[in-house]
Amino acid sequence: MQKIPHQTLQKWQANGKQISDPAPVRRPATQSKTSIAYWKEKIYKPKARGASCPNYSVRFSYKGRREYFSLESPDKELAARKARDIYQDIVDYGWLHALETHRPDLADKQTPDTSTKGKTVGDLIEHASRLSTARPETISTYVRAFRRIVSELEGLSIAKRFYGPAHKKWVASVDQVELSLITPERVSAWRADYISRHSQDASARKSAITTANSCIRNSKALFSRKLLPLLENLIELPTPLPFAELSQLNAGTTRYRSKIDARRILDLADRQLRTSHPNAYLILQLALRCGLRVSEIDHLLWSSIDLDSCTLHVQATAYHQPKSDDSEGAIDLSDSTVTLLAEYKKQSSGIFVIDSESAPTNNDTHRRYRCRKSLDHLRNWLRMQGVTAKKPIHELRKEVGSVIAAEHGIHAASLFLRHSNIQITSSYYVDKKKRIVPEF
Repeated sequence: MQKIPHQTLQKWQANGKQISDPAPVRRPATQSKTSIAYWKEKIYKPKARGASCPNYSVRFSYKGRREYFSLESPDKELAARKARDIYQDIVDYGWLHALETHRPDLADKQTPDTSTKGKTVGDLIEHASRLSTARPETISTYVRAFRRIVSELEGLSIAKRFYGPAHKKWVASVDQVELSLITPERVSAWRADYISRHSQDASARKSAITTANSCIRNSKALFSRKLLPLLENLIELPTPLPFAELSQLNAGTTRYRSKIDARRILDLADRQLRTSHPNAYLILQLALRCGLRVSEIDHLLWSSIDLDSCTLHVQATAYHQPKSDDSEGAIDLSDSTVTLLAEYKKQSSGIFVIDSESAPTNNDTHRRYRCRKSLDHLRNWLRMQGVTAKKPIHELRKEVGSVIAAEHGIHAASLFLRHSNIQITSSYYVDKKKRIVPEF
């Protein structure tokens, strides 16, 4: 409600007007620029020599540039719709694209206006995230890796958390860095320095090479071949690109080496976890017997399990998107696993297999587990049993993959783990379980 000036109130009182309950003065509601109603008020029919043109026109002003467009229609509804579409093209793809699409006569006569093109790390992240067809969580992984490299190159302190004022301030600082400052030479020097600082021993050096490779590989995805033709119209891409000619370093063998006695782990879990912490116990069973990833366990629904056919289906749901299309598939359940799941289902009152007080989040940019407390409890318990891997629960998935490979072959293991190709299974997940010796 707009406040009535004091002088106006005095004038009303002098004229004997009742002012105990003055009529409210409201400002007219503003229309969104994405609505047709907004552009109906902005379009007009230009006049030439006193006569009005039959077709509507519109003028746009965006980022310091102002241009005129003929909408080529006498119908107000159609003209307003076209004005809205042109404006959206200018905002989404820039002046050059809009002119080439809607005013090629002007685009041919003028040199491309690069002043409106993005030049910063933030500009690249904004457009690449919008144009990429990857999952939001995957894009977030690319963005975090790129910001990490830029942050360390520019000497900006890294914000460890994904929220809060400190993180927002750090993101703003990184996103203001000019893309032209991120050169292959600087990135290569950063990689060498990072590996040198984390090479206390052979194992630490191997881990550092793996981390540096991962950061560069994920960052490079923001400059993928599919995105570059689209980004060229929106971003002033540096030449050469930041990760040009930077190949992955050899970190040595990455093949899984089993350090787990799966039977012992299961026996101990029956005695120590089944009663005291049933959620952690069920997570262990799903990881070691079914080879599920942590995110798959965290959002697993009872509707994805068919106890009659002894099958568990990994599939996209309203709460979880699989890692890739190949990650979807059916897993055969043993009789003992079916019996265990049937017991848990009788006691469960929710839609999720793993009960939790935390509700599922709709944040696609980074992972937040519903069952974080149960997962933390299981991780600590596994470490107490000698599972020293950085990701002890994921280590169970590698172990069951090795068991399947030893009993049924590498192809069966690849299908069971739902890998996109057999090379991944062979390189990362399979350990030799049987003695291989020549017999003469």
